[in-house]
Amino acid sequence: MGPAATADMLEKFVELRHASCDQQHIPLIVSSIPDIPDRSAYLLSGGPSPYRYLERYLHMLEDAGAECIVIPCNTAHYWFDDLQNVAKARMISILDATLEDIPPSARHVGLLATNATLATGLYQKKAQAHGLTLIQPEDAGQALVMQAIYTLKRGDKPARKRCCCRKSIALLPAAFRQLLWAVPKSR
Repeated sequence: MGPAATADMLEKFVELRHASCDQQHIPLIVSSIPDIPDRSAYLLSGGPSPYRYLERYLHMLEDAGAECIVIPCNTAHYWFDDLQNVAKARMISILDATLEDIPPSARHVGLLATNATLATGLYQKKAQAHGLTLIQPEDAGQALVMQAIYTLKRGDKPARKRCCCRKSIALLPAAFRQLLWAVPKSR
């Protein structure tokens, strides 16, 4: 969606491809849409709807030749089904991809997400279908998660190191301590 999430997704496409030359990479059409209304504001307090922006950019990507579309914003997946209904291109849900990547032996999984993603129950509904119970932070832990998310969105690299989720893990229920493997190592 925004520049940070888009750049992070692009970096992952490059790193995970393990290409030895440019020609071995996947052709990508990238759209960063910072002008979109805040998804959380709409979902939590009735701000302007981002849907028409999402649909407009979806069609711009299709017109540019995109055959598959990934939206690197969990909260925007609130509109995923509506977008999929109007899309010509195949769409990949990062919610589904995330849940499918959880080891089959896991039954209880911690969920660190925006307040709006938690409030809409996007992951909770899908997790039940996978036989998973999601554990969410208590209020103090969730405040730290939101602080970390907005620090990343600001692009504040020094604060990113100080405010990383590793600090908030200690405040979360004991089950979250098992999630340290999922938190990226500091660079």
